[in-house]
Amino acid sequence: MTSPEKIDIGSLAGAALVYEGVASLDVAQEQIRMLHLEPGWGSTPISCTIHLISLTSDPPPKYEALSYTWGDPKVTREIIVNGYLVNVTFNLYSALYRLRQPEEMRILWVDALCINQTDVDERGQQTSSNMMQTVQECILPQRATFIYGPVSIELPFMLQVFSALSGHMLDCCSTTGAQTHPELMPYLRKLGLAMRPIDELRSGRREGPEVSLWTALSFTRSRFATDDRDRVFGVLGLVNSWMREPIVPNYRAKTEEIYTLATLDEALSTNSLLPLHFPLQKDAHPGVPSWVIDWTAGSNVSLRLNVYQWSQTHYLQFYVSHKQPSHVVARDNNRVLEVKGRRCDRVVLVGPPCKHGQPKDKRSVYCEWFKLFELDRNPSRPYKTGEPYLDAFWKCLCWDLVLSVDGSAEKAHFKRSKGTTNSYEAFVAFAPISPYSVFHPEGLSPEDREVAVRFDPRFEIGQYAGTREHTSDTFITEQLIGGITLNTVMFMTESGYLGLGPAETQVGDQVWCLFGSWMPFVLRPTRKSREVVDGEGEKSLHSVLGICYVHGAMDGEVADDENLPIETVYLA
Repeated sequence: MTSPEKIDIGSLAGAALVYEGVASLDVAQEQIRMLHLEPGWGSTPISCTIHLISLTSDPPPKYEALSYTWGDPKVTREIIVNGYLVNVTFNLYSALYRLRQPEEMRILWVDALCINQTDVDERGQQTSSNMMQTVQECILPQRATFIYGPVSIELPFMLQVFSALSGHMLDCCSTTGAQTHPELMPYLRKLGLAMRPIDELRSGRREGPEVSLWTALSFTRSRFATDDRDRVFGVLGLVNSWMREPIVPNYRAKTEEIYTLATLDEALSTNSLLPLHFPLQKDAHPGVPSWVIDWTAGSNVSLRLNVYQWSQTHYLQFYVSHKQPSHVVARDNNRVLEVKGRRCDRVVLVGPPCKHGQPKDKRSVYCEWFKLFELDRNPSRPYKTGEPYLDAFWKCLCWDLVLSVDGSAEKAHFKRSKGTTNSYEAFVAFAPISPYSVFHPEGLSPEDREVAVRFDPRFEIGQYAGTREHTSDTFITEQLIGGITLNTVMFMTESGYLGLGPAETQVGDQVWCLFGSWMPFVLRPTRKSREVVDGEGEKSLHSVLGICYVHGAMDGEVADDENLPIETVYLA
């Protein structure tokens, strides 16, 4: 028996050989390819054939969709496809080896082989909304199975485990569990990050609420994709609510164009700036406009993103722009966003950034903020709102919010309940005993420990020795503060406002109340200007750093201040 000819399926010539006879797909019949995994066992080569099926056939075809991480494209193994020897990623090889049955053929849909990856137009057509609704791997099917080595677990059971574990951690263990089994905490957090989006999106599709593109993107942001464009194209099948013309997969378009369209779709559909409430840092695509979400940045914002995900469903109920009408217009071939608002103030003092790191790093930063704004020397001086400056400081840390749990983890949500003396008391009482607390005594330097005690005498070491009383509310408040302050700086404005803004905030940046937003924005004037409206001459441009919290300016105070002019701002 002659050995199979080895070809490169990633080349045009190689793909033409492998897909000979199944190259043409009838779009009207909604044809797709299926992989028939031949029986085998042990060291026998993995062999499969590719066939065409129609999704409109009666009865509908039965198959299994394989979801896996592509892995390193340089690490490959050989399999036989339609009689040719081809290289596939090691992860795909391992999956096929695990799924292969000894005596029966298995019918699979595998994106890497069932879609001709060398045909750009086919990739777009096969990733279209209607087609992807049929092959979404984990949200849409009636049955889904997780396979890890020899273990197989059905999705409903995994969701039950996640639900029970989440409720148990909040209602029972909370910090006690973290102290008893600290080695488990990283794995539990990873499980939560993996399962929560699946649970939320799956329940949304089953129970009927509309799933917008923005909802799908926000819940899958921490996922990875080999092609960055698939961060948008790959979730189109989940979307069942389009207020504008649906986005069509086009692999001839650049990633920057796709991300711009995705952000613009939500902004124009809702006539608001809510999509700009997401973290705006640019990782792999610094060339996109500052107001565009770089979905590639998911790995750096996953912890803080929970705050934004929850806020989209149970929003914080801030009313920065109050009753002012929204104004959102795309200009200059979608490169500039025209908005209106009132300029609140200018940043004159900025603390060090609170980056993702060890808990002790946050403790140190918080103490530096405390000292920078002279709260260690004069905490009782009056703030702009009339309350003590110390109160304004701690309310900035938590956006003046109280986060509560109504009986179970699934019902955890934000309530726009302004912080009170009682919530401050609960925070101070809880902070020293939490192993992840920003003010946990064991992680403070002697100097910072002294500052913490000045913050409140009850931070004195030893006072809480043996005390382990805490509630779900205070535990989650601690998590809320950690999430809100991630990648932020505390700043002061020229007129004395205290705020919490993006880590990139610098002296000279401006704080704006933009109409159509529930949060203020930090904008940076650029030295660039260009004609964005025909016949109106050149306009000065601003870049968007992100949203901010400004204590005393979150409920329409600036939007309704007629002493401040309404200005048109061009975001680039």
